[in-house]
Amino acid sequence: MPNWGVLLILALAALSAGLLLWIFWPGKGLWSARRRISRAHKVAMEDALKNLYSIHGDREFVDVSDLSRVSGVPLYLLYPAIESLKEKGLVQEGQGGGVRLTDGGVRHALELIRAHRLLEQYLAEEENLPLNKVHELADLREHEVSKDEVERIAEVLGNPTHDPHGAPIPDENGHLEAPVGIPLSEWPIGEQAEVVQIEDEPKTLVDQLVAMELTPGSHLEVVHRTPDRMLVESAGRRHVLATSLADKMLVEKAPAELVPLSELNVGEKGVVQEIKESGKMLRRMLDMGLVPGTVVEVARKAPLGDPVEYRVMNSSLSLRNDLASKVLVKPLKEE
Repeated sequence: MPNWGVLLILALAALSAGLLLWIFWPGKGLWSARRRISRAHKVAMEDALKNLYSIHGDREFVDVSDLSRVSGVPLYLLYPAIESLKEKGLVQEGQGGGVRLTDGGVRHALELIRAHRLLEQYLAEEENLPLNKVHELADLREHEVSKDEVERIAEVLGNPTHDPHGAPIPDENGHLEAPVGIPLSEWPIGEQAEVVQIEDEPKTLVDQLVAMELTPGSHLEVVHRTPDRMLVESAGRRHVLATSLADKMLVEKAPAELVPLSELNVGEKGVVQEIKESGKMLRRMLDMGLVPGTVVEVARKAPLGDPVEYRVMNSSLSLRNDLASKVLVKPLKEE
């Protein structure tokens, strides 16, 4: 005869094991599902804060459906996120149903922006990622770092003032400098301009500008424009830009007689005048020998034009174009 007591114990053990597996199965169990839902809710809240700040700061009420369209957060995630933000006192609701940031919401939004832009700079400097790769990775990591970790990153980088796209980084007190320059679409024809900032999304925009080498620090001239298109020349090459793309690039007057190191051709030389960097990246470039007054020669370019090998004081160094564009030189003419 079967031992019903033993069978009952085995059945209960199997049921318990199955229940534990259902709850704690890595990646698929109930615990993992709850963590994913919790993280999605946190990301939706923080993205809502950042995008509310980028749209209107704390000045105007924004319709939730408009916020969903701008931020890319679906409404089924955005509505509960907004409710949580209201409970925390970070947003307030208007009579018409729109929402805007409170003073506390503005402070928290600036903390998120600081974390994102410092992470972008860290990825560019420490992990040597190109400009069109840093934004997406920073988007993923910004929701995981604590405020103390953000300040440690700032210290490691030497407290940079701008991210790789040229956007100002809020300081530890929440002060954010206004961007400099005007949109390229408004720049006069025939005047030399320097790119000081580009938008970090959509990615296709950054990919296109990186491919054209129209990144912060590069010099260009507007040759011709129509209501929808612009013809610009940079480093001896001409590019056609949609006006909508030029709207997302900020430029200012280029320093007289100076060009970015990235615009020199193989065999050409220039004298370093200025480095458009700060913090640890500036110190690193100075350690490479890129000191004002030093002569730099373009030795060799990679088959695709990036990176480029330079000769500096009888030694060689390799730089990506987005970094070389931050070094302003006065070209030396051959005798």
